[in-house]
Amino acid sequence: MGRESLDVVHARNVGATGLSVHVPHGFVGFDLAVEVELIVTLPRSQPFLSRGVIKYVRLYFIRIKNSHRDAVERYVHSRTS
Repeated sequence: MGRESLDVVHARNVGATGLSVHVPHGFVGFDLAVEVELIVTLPRSQPFLSRGVIKYVRLYFIRIKNSHRDAVERYVHSRTS
């Protein structure tokens, strides 16, 4: 994760404000203050592009369309119902 790198990671604890990710190699050499670009893929939904910043090993969405946030909320609701 970060500039000049690409990682495919699986999200945990998905919510409308962000998600947790596990990065197997850790964050060695990664500037945690930098924004990252990510592609979010939810079941039964088209992938979408967002940007985020890593805080406490949780990524918070800082630029996400309302329709995409709604899709995340529907996904979370479907997992908790």
